Amino acid sequence: VVVNAPANVAGNYDALQAVFGPGITMDITANVVEAVDTAGLTTVCDSIATDLTGAIALVDRGACAFVTKVLNAQTKGAIGVIVCNSNQNVPTQAITMGGTEPAITIPSVMIPYAQCQTIRAELGNGLNVTLTTTVDPPLPGELCSEAIVIGAGTHTVDTVASGYGALFAGASNAVSYFYTPAADGLITVRSCGLSDVDTRLVIMTGPDCDPANLTVVTSNDDCDPDNGNFASEVQFLGIGGTSYLVYWDDPWSNNGFDFEIVEDALPAVNGTFTVDMSNEVVSGDGVNMFWSTAQGGGLNVTPMTDNGDGTYSATIALTALDSLGWLYINGAADLANAETVPADCGFANNVLPVLVRGLVVTSVDDFTVPTVCYSLCTVCPISDCAEAPTVFEDLDDYTLGAVGPQSAVWTT
Repeated sequence: VVVNAPANVAGNYDALQAVFGPGITMDITANVVEAVDTAGLTTVCDSIATDLTGAIALVDRGACAFVTKVLNAQTKGAIGVIVCNSNQNVPTQAITMGGTEPAITIPSVMIPYAQCQTIRAELGNGLNVTLTTTVDPPLPGELCSEAIVIGAGTHTVDTVASGYGALFAGASNAVSYFYTPAADGLITVRSCGLSDVDTRLVIMTGPDCDPANLTVVTSNDDCDPDNGNFASEVQFLGIGGTSYLVYWDDPWSNNGFDFEIVEDALPAVNGTFTVDMSNEVVSGDGVNMFWSTAQGGGLNVTPMTDNGDGTYSATIALTALDSLGWLYINGAADLANAETVPADCGFANNVLPVLVRGLVVTSVDDFTVPTVCYSLCTVCPISDCAEAPTVFEDLDDYTLGAVGPQSAVWTT
């Protein structure tokens, strides 16, 4: 939006065009008139009382759909609409107005709250503006396709107020970075401890910048909101050579801030595994677990502890991102005593000539694998009763009812 007059507020003002309506295909210049509806409100959710013929209407966000406001202004003769963002918490932010209304034939834009207050004060002084076709080009980082390549260390975001790049609800602006760790590791991205700006952070991966192809790895809005810390922090297991989109947007603030990326070694974690042997005759040699990882170390044998309820458990030391394969053994550590893992949950491997159970360790903390039945993918089914149930009933106090054709074969 270009303010032409009065001179004391003349200049360029950032605005975001609505997704509905014809868009701005040519410059539109007119005086600005504040629209007021029959209820006396500038949100114009009711019929507008103001004559807007040939004017650009100034209306406020809130209380009803954007398309309702614009259509009401159009009905009263407006040739364009400026919607003032009413969110004073983010005074320099506008949002992209959504909605669908085929009857709308005039363009509309939103400007931030602070800018709106500046021009609103001049409504009685010949406020004249142009809705221009000029578009500010995105700068590096303002779009995923223009994401800035960074590495570990501290980085500075000057501002999140470009008018581009927002992928999630509640935001209109975003700044994006591409980060590719050289090796597997525990990655921390945070503005916590470096800034008191209210941020929102999302880590994503994908083959391109199409939002439909991006997968959220992790996200965080506030580090510690209960104690007034509204900066952001995430940790994730980074895979060497994989590019991650580090995305910051502005639902709460578009002020600049610092953030850092810290690379640490993959953490050691303990995994606990339990097998249900209730339907098996357990060998006198007990129950064991064969296991190995794709990262090396050969085949390991770990004895399992009898839990006293038909289940046996073992805890093994692993590292995050280990690719683990394992089998339960009924008896001595010999493959001849191993369970037969069904194909539905079994995996081929390079250590044993049979299918094994498998998982990739995606936890940074100790974890427990759900209990399964020996040689099954699920929990053990309930076995049949050992003997038929006996029902006892005292019929001495029963009174004989109406005699029917079946009475001849009934006895007590």
